[in-house]
Amino acid sequence: MTGALAAPGRRPRARAGAGGRLTLLDAYVLRLLATRSAAAFAVVFTVTMLERALRLATQMATAGAHLSFLPGMVLDLAPHYVALALPDAFLIGMLLTLSALDEDLEIEAMLAGGVSLGRIMAVLVAAGVVVAAANLAFLGAWEPLGLYRYRAAREAAVQAGWTAEVQPWFFQGRAGGVTLTADRTDASGRALEGLFVHRRSPDGDEIALTAPLAHLALRPDGRTATLDAVDGTVLMLRPGRRPVSGGFESYGLADPWPAGGRTLARESRPQERTLTELAGAAQGLAARSELAARLARTLALPVLPFLALPVAIAARRERRVLGLALAVGVALAFRQSVRLTQRLGEDGRVDPVWAMAAVFGVFCAVSGWLFRSNRRLHGDTRLAAWLQRLAEVLGRLRPPPAPPSARASVAGYLRRTVGLSALATWL
Repeated sequence: MTGALAAPGRRPRARAGAGGRLTLLDAYVLRLLATRSAAAFAVVFTVTMLERALRLATQMATAGAHLSFLPGMVLDLAPHYVALALPDAFLIGMLLTLSALDEDLEIEAMLAGGVSLGRIMAVLVAAGVVVAAANLAFLGAWEPLGLYRYRAAREAAVQAGWTAEVQPWFFQGRAGGVTLTADRTDASGRALEGLFVHRRSPDGDEIALTAPLAHLALRPDGRTATLDAVDGTVLMLRPGRRPVSGGFESYGLADPWPAGGRTLARESRPQERTLTELAGAAQGLAARSELAARLARTLALPVLPFLALPVAIAARRERRVLGLALAVGVALAFRQSVRLTQRLGEDGRVDPVWAMAAVFGVFCAVSGWLFRSNRRLHGDTRLAAWLQRLAEVLGRLRPPPAPPSARASVAGYLRRTVGLSALATWL
């Protein structure tokens, strides 16, 4: 009888799959992580690509390039922004997933069911390894080739000719040729007011002129732009001679765009070389710096769970935003440190490999210390105490609460709701 009553009391403990097999809880955590990371990736990638596309369109219009090349150039830049968005999306998705699990006490339920914290970490680290492999594919092959195609398309767009249309207050033209700007233009972009032109000839002569009125035109060949200015002033600079300046009643310029494009060398730019090419030619400072930076960015992804988990556990309720901000700040500090170390390595001020290894080692040490000293679910931890003190300091800086009548009104409720939503969206 005793044995019969005792048997039902022994509830089986939820163990991790033998030999690292995927369990139901593992699949549940991975599903939450995948959905949140995918949503974060869609937002980060879309926003960064839209910003770059708008900036690129402005630059092409300023340089007088054909905008028909714009879609292909944006597509060539997509691998670069995928490699940038993947780490951000993985960190954001992991922070949101762990915060949701902690807020609903699901992590405590997992631990009570026999799932160790190490098992949860193993699932997150395995996800980080998968994301790192995908990111390495973009960094190692697709991004450098995409950057090369983008540069070639940009050169072709500039060489394709100019439509002879000017936007006011923009310096338009190309390096080593003609650059012009105007204070005002008409709807066609060819009748100009307040003109300034700078032109450099192949033999080193320079001409700078200003005119109150001018007119642009494009010859039938579609490659030569003509400029007719009236009642202006011109300054001529010639090597070895005195500058010459004076006024004119009428002045004409013709600027033919070159018919042939130049061949671009991909091997001259380390950021356009694949990972295997960099490894085979890592004796140069620029190549070694680029290779070390790519490896550091990739190897940091499996380390991010050691940073995200303690922050999500320690940052309970009212301190959650501060904890998430801390995790994002540490990740951004690592990224900027990698960029700075890469620039210093290219300039020869530091050894790129050892300096990048030191930056990566500091990041791993900080993440490991945070995980080891703040992984308890119950009781105070160092990180929780720091966040509590920071929350108290910020609480003292808050303005005094509004009167109860203002808080209870519909208008006050709408103001608070819209204000908080706008602030969260801006952040």
